[in-house]
Amino acid sequence: VDGRLAKLVGRGACSIPLRNPLSEDLDSMRVMLAPNLLQVIERNAAFGSSDVSVFEIGKVYYRAGDEIGERMAVGGAVSGNLWRSAWNLPVEALAVDFFTVKGIVESLLGGLGVEGARFETTEDPLLHPTRAARLMVGDRQLGILGEVAPGAAESIGIRERAYVFELEFEPLMEVTPETLRYEVLPR
Repeated sequence: VDGRLAKLVGRGACSIPLRNPLSEDLDSMRVMLAPNLLQVIERNAAFGSSDVSVFEIGKVYYRAGDEIGERMAVGGAVSGNLWRSAWNLPVEALAVDFFTVKGIVESLLGGLGVEGARFETTEDPLLHPTRAARLMVGDRQLGILGEVAPGAAESIGIRERAYVFELEFEPLMEVTPETLRYEVLPR
């Protein structure tokens, strides 16, 4: 995790420092996918591309007492507009928002056959206080989603609103049915 963002979101204590880092920027193992995805948005914006949608399935690390472990996570980040123009809509109507990222997560859950998912309010230092949610299935939290907090976006250098989601892979697979039923398309 980038040190600037880790300090801001309070995950500095959760970061896992390396003994012999390759550089100052790569001095710890990441504990979340979202900061790296936000850096992709910032880099694209620096080159003039503000409409960005990225995702990643990768390893993140955690510390449990003296033990360090790794887990898989699924994350995504979006900013800008969905489309550049539409014949019947103004450009402002095509901007991504909280419901865009919520729809992406719902689409993923629908494709996996996950039922009974619900979104609850949450407080996370990375996310906006009123535009954030946690994904729950039963009594298990699978992840978070929402608009990036203004302070976090500013620390990375993002000027537009950005939205992220991050889900834990193993718990997601545990709530996915073993067999999916597909309906035959009508002729």
